Amino acid sequence: MFPRFIPPVISAIILLFIPSGGLLAQKAVPVLESIFPGGGQAGQSVDISITGEELEGATGLIFATEKHGFTIETEALPSVTSPENPNRFRIKIPAGAKAGRYGVHVRCAQGLSSPRGFVVGTKPEVIESGINSMKDRAMQISVETIVNGRTEESASDFYQIDLEAGEKIRLSCTSEALTSRLSASLTLYGPDGSELDRDRDNSDRDAMVACSAPSSGRYFIQVSDFTFRGGSEYTYRLEVSRGPQVLFMYPPAGESGKTTTHVVYGRNLPGSDPARRIRLGNRLLDVVEAQVSIDSLEKFTNSTQIRQSMIPTGAYQLQDGANASNAIPLGVSTAPMVLETETGPGGDSQSVQVPCEVQGRFDQTRDLDRYRFEAKKGDELWIEAFAQRIGTTVDATLLIERMIRDPEAGESLQPSGSADDLSDDTGERRFPLPCGDAALHFKAPEDGTYRVTIMNLAGRGGTDQLYRLSIQKPTPRFDLVAIPWRPTHIKNEVDILTPALSPGGRVEIRVFAMRQGGYNGDIELQVEGLPKGVHCPPVTMGKGRDSILALTADPETPPWDGFITVRGTGEGNTAEARVGMLLHRARDFSKESYSTALAPSLALSISDSKNPLSIKVAGDQAFTLSSEGNLEIPVEILRHSYEGEVLVKAEGLPGKVPELKILANSNTGTFILPQELRAQWPDGPAERDFFLSAEITLQHKPGPAMVLYARAEQTRLKTEERKYNEQIESARNASAPGQQADSAAVKAAQRLPAIRSALRATADRLKIIAERTRASSRKIRIYSGHLSLTVKPTE
Repeated sequence: MFPRFIPPVISAIILLFIPSGGLLAQKAVPVLESIFPGGGQAGQSVDISITGEELEGATGLIFATEKHGFTIETEALPSVTSPENPNRFRIKIPAGAKAGRYGVHVRCAQGLSSPRGFVVGTKPEVIESGINSMKDRAMQISVETIVNGRTEESASDFYQIDLEAGEKIRLSCTSEALTSRLSASLTLYGPDGSELDRDRDNSDRDAMVACSAPSSGRYFIQVSDFTFRGGSEYTYRLEVSRGPQVLFMYPPAGESGKTTTHVVYGRNLPGSDPARRIRLGNRLLDVVEAQVSIDSLEKFTNSTQIRQSMIPTGAYQLQDGANASNAIPLGVSTAPMVLETETGPGGDSQSVQVPCEVQGRFDQTRDLDRYRFEAKKGDELWIEAFAQRIGTTVDATLLIERMIRDPEAGESLQPSGSADDLSDDTGERRFPLPCGDAALHFKAPEDGTYRVTIMNLAGRGGTDQLYRLSIQKPTPRFDLVAIPWRPTHIKNEVDILTPALSPGGRVEIRVFAMRQGGYNGDIELQVEGLPKGVHCPPVTMGKGRDSILALTADPETPPWDGFITVRGTGEGNTAEARVGMLLHRARDFSKESYSTALAPSLALSISDSKNPLSIKVAGDQAFTLSSEGNLEIPVEILRHSYEGEVLVKAEGLPGKVPELKILANSNTGTFILPQELRAQWPDGPAERDFFLSAEITLQHKPGPAMVLYARAEQTRLKTEERKYNEQIESARNASAPGQQADSAAVKAAQRLPAIRSALRATADRLKIIAERTRASSRKIRIYSGHLSLTVKPTE
């Protein structure tokens, strides 16, 4: 609830943009679209380039690393194209930096930008050569190295590596951790040109292959986007490692306090028996057993999927001498574990004792698994299937039936409940959080035996079609997701936002609640880490699925930037909100695809930008509306750079409220709330919080930096294209072409396709930029601070 009384000072001002049609839009904010390279080795310096919008006046990069005990220093590198708007920075990663994924933001004139992911590693790193778009120009790399690259449109990147017979390697192409747009496709070829392994974007848009070199020689690696898209936003990290590749484990969870036997599936697994190998798709997988204590594992933190990040997991790695496998998540069971006993689609149900967590899988196509349990009338259970949230492709659905046994009529089944996809997709079209898992709150109608059937609606079966089925008493809890928000949206547009405030400004954060275990209570929301002068009253989220947190800055708030946390509490539960982000904007979500991801950090900034005017309500900020007459609120407009007409409105009050027009030659007016408004509200005392808004019309034109850099890149590419064409023409015209001319011509011909692809992509980007940077007439609303209204009942 907002505070009821505010000292008699100039009220907080809120600045938002509205297109000329009158639809409210948010003030343009800095958007970081890409950072390259997307990672660096601890103890090294790295030169970084950035692209984005509204990044004018950039002075440095801010990394969300302080809570991990280290700081990455940055300095801006000189720019010839636009000296006042650098887009290259040198960063210094300390030697003791912890390996992992961190958020990075650009500090610029309008505040901190939206984030991108940056990975700190421990291995040597290199940048792709840029001329490796054909196999015969493949870039030479070595084992235990990370390559930072980005794909071009309609092209692939090729690498070559020399291996000895029997040498085992693992190749990982990472996109998700960088919040890149790339959907990775990775292929490994042998010395004879045969394809040894292939993988493409999985649920996390990464790809991984492995091999044990069948012979000594030169091996080739092909990296591309799955649909051969490319550009500055299609970045990746290609890691070449020794060690096993673990794909999945069964059971997919471990029980706290116990050491569990797990079957591990993957490639190059130490101690594996070739006779136990299984075929999954086009791969032969090794199979080994491992004893694992879930309590001994560190928390798995590599997930960038919002839904998956909500499941408690440990990070499991299989050791092979000094080499470790990739880390995969191993779930933490909250009830005694039971392994599925396979009976087939028509088999008997398996008896289980509640509470329990069944570890199962669909071995065959159209497989059904059934489990029966005893329950007393009135017993309440939370029955939940975990599948997509643990990284499988299973689309689980649940059916609960009461098993009725009659001596004469035999056994019959009475439906008692069902569940399909999780119903807590609160983000809707603008921030979708769909999930094919299922859960329901079950209350036994009678004493008896009940059967739960779990099915895979996708129909698939196989060793990797795993699930966890939890049947236990409800443990009410909730998870939260916070995203920067705007009050209203342009039709069908999905945009990237960030909480960037101007002094006296206002931004919103929308918080979604995923209620589990039957939790229906209130959730108290608050923001932690706010600087002095920025206010965000706590908000109570009732039984609904989302709420808005409003952050306002005092008019004299000094510039500041840092990281904030959204936290929710309720009925003994506490949850820190995960932060969501869009990978890229969509002009029309009915025609364009877009992806959501787990943001690495949530930053807040206060810039020193000026507002065109202020709206002042002097004196007491608490008002009373009674039957004694109309309420008159004195309003003053403080003009800083705007001299036109101002339309004052009341926002936050129900019903039709009159407006006040203040002409260009005036700075004061009286806003009137008629006493008749009381009839639109319930009888009895009522208190309401509201704002007065001052609406004006201005011309808005985004900054020039992104145009300058795009044109500079286009000029560079055209110069390179012209040079290569001249080399080819020179070779053709040579009367006695020598080896040097031939070599230069070959190199030019090899490089030209990538250059022309990049030129097309740059031309397309310039068209988009031209549209976004076109000057437009926009309405602006500037708000007062919080005002309080008490409505007295009729006497």
